[in-house]
Amino acid sequence: MEFSPIWDEEGRLEYFLSVQRDITSRAEAEQFSQTLLNSLGEGVFGINAEGEFAFVNPASLQLLGYDREEELLGQNSHQLTHHTDTDGQPYPEEACPIYRVIKTGDP
Repeated sequence: MEFSPIWDEEGRLEYFLSVQRDITSRAEAEQFSQTLLNSLGEGVFGINAEGEFAFVNPASLQLLGYDREEELLGQNSHQLTHHTDTDGQPYPEEACPIYRVIKTGDP
């Protein structure tokens, strides 16, 4: 809800204008999306522009070996999931395609 003051010609507050939006359908869509995400058997997670976990579904927790989403949310995704290459050598963030997309926007 937004409120805007409306002033008269002498600069006195005359009234407030209020703009309201019905977000019921948006809230319902978000709830549906969350239910769908949580019911998937595939691990799905989102990473924000800082490279941190923004959301995780239960399957991704299990896949990554965590019990609670709070253990991942806000954490650097590369440091928790891509830190080592398959040969055991360190895998630098700069070599990670996910990191490249986050930093440059190039797919």
